Amino acid sequence: MSKDQANLQPGAALARMRAEAPLVHNITNYVAMTPSANALLAIGASPAMLSAKEEVAEFARIAQALVVNIGTLQPETVAGMALAVEAAMEAGKPWVFDPVAHFATGYRRETARRLLAMKPTLVRGNASEILALGGEEGAGRGVDAGDPVEAALGELQPVFGNRPQDVTEENIQSRMRGGYL
Repeated sequence: MSKDQANLQPGAALARMRAEAPLVHNITNYVAMTPSANALLAIGASPAMLSAKEEVAEFARIAQALVVNIGTLQPETVAGMALAVEAAMEAGKPWVFDPVAHFATGYRRETARRLLAMKPTLVRGNASEILALGGEEGAGRGVDAGDPVEAALGELQPVFGNRPQDVTEENIQSRMRGGYL
């Protein structure tokens, strides 16, 4: 097994992540905030839940990663999301985009379109969300997927090019190999 292959092994990645204890900046919805923070703590990361547009750019520069979840949208939070993403990208930090139910309303679709255009490092979503990001009509209803994972494979090709895709049950993720979040 090569060094690159060993680095992709879940145990090795978890050990490396725990050793570094990364600070992860989260702009997320009210429902996911506590479980997200607890999950990050459980794996050895340090979560920070900041969404005020007055501080997100500054904080995104010092965090090791940024997570943007559009589950709860408000104009101030959306403005903060864009500022945080820009700052993370300028600082060379990876960012995750979770387009929660982005197909449900025009405001959500437009917000997701703008954030996706900012080229996230990773997209986390269920099959229906991924299909809709690709412009397809899916069977999703709110945050619930109504489509099989296989239907969504390849929808992110225009965004991520030839980077490998990871597929696990309800979640489809496209990410750059060699890094972890």
